[in-house]
Amino acid sequence: MIAAILLLAQNPVAPPPEQLVKRLNLDPFYKKHIGARGIPILSSETVPDQALVRARDVIIPMLKCVPKAREQMVKNKVRLVVMGQNEVTTQIPEHAFLKDDPNTNWDQRARGLGATIHVPVVSCAEENVLHYPTDRYKGESILVHEFAHAIMDTGLIESDPTFLPTLENLFQQAKDRNLFQNTYAMTNVQEFWAEAVQTYFDCNRTASPPNGIHNEIGTRSQLKTYHPELHDFLAKIFPTEWHYQAP
Repeated sequence: MIAAILLLAQNPVAPPPEQLVKRLNLDPFYKKHIGARGIPILSSETVPDQALVRARDVIIPMLKCVPKAREQMVKNKVRLVVMGQNEVTTQIPEHAFLKDDPNTNWDQRARGLGATIHVPVVSCAEENVLHYPTDRYKGESILVHEFAHAIMDTGLIESDPTFLPTLENLFQQAKDRNLFQNTYAMTNVQEFWAEAVQTYFDCNRTASPPNGIHNEIGTRSQLKTYHPELHDFLAKIFPTEWHYQAP
C-alpha cells in the first residue's frame, strides 16, 4: 500500500477517472490525466507523462491568486489538452470541427488554442511544454499564452465584473501612447491580455525592431517600466513571486 502511494506521488499521471469521463463526456482518445486544482490535464497515450506534469506545474501558480475565476473555470468544464509532437490540432476531439473551416488550415496554423465557454478546451503542444529544439515557438510559452486566454474568457470575465472594463481601458491606453506598435498584442483586447501575461511571467519572445508579433518588451521588469499600469493590473491578479522557468 505504501509503495503504491509513493509510486503515485512520483508519477501521478493515470488514465482519466470514470467519473471525469462521464462529467466531461471525454472521447476515448484521452488515455492520460493529471489534475491541477480542479482543472483536468489530458492527452493521448503518445504524450510522455512529464509533459502533463510540467503543464500542471505551470498552470497551478497561474491559478493561485484567482480562486473565484478557477471555480468558474471548473464550472465551465475547462480542461487542458497536451497534444503530442506528432499530433495536430484537429486530432483533439473537441477541435475536430476545425477541419471544416474553409478559410484556415488549423493543423498548420496552431500548436495551441485557448478555451471558450462553448469549447472549453485549452490546447498546447508537447514540444513547447518540454522545450524541444524542434519547437517552432522556441523561446516562449504557448501554454502560458493559451491558458491566459482560458483564465480570461472562462473565468475572470464571469467572476469579476470589473476585469474586462479595466483591461479595455488599459488596451486603449496602450493605443493612445503608441505602445506595442506592430505587435500581436494590439490585434485585440484578448491578445493584448495573453501577450501581457506571457511577458509578466517572463516567457515571451522579443524582437527589435518590432516584427509584427513581438517587440523589445519580454520580461516583467521591462513591462513595469514600459506600461506600469498594465504591470500593476497583472500583479493584482497573479502571484508576484513566481516566474516561468524552462524545464
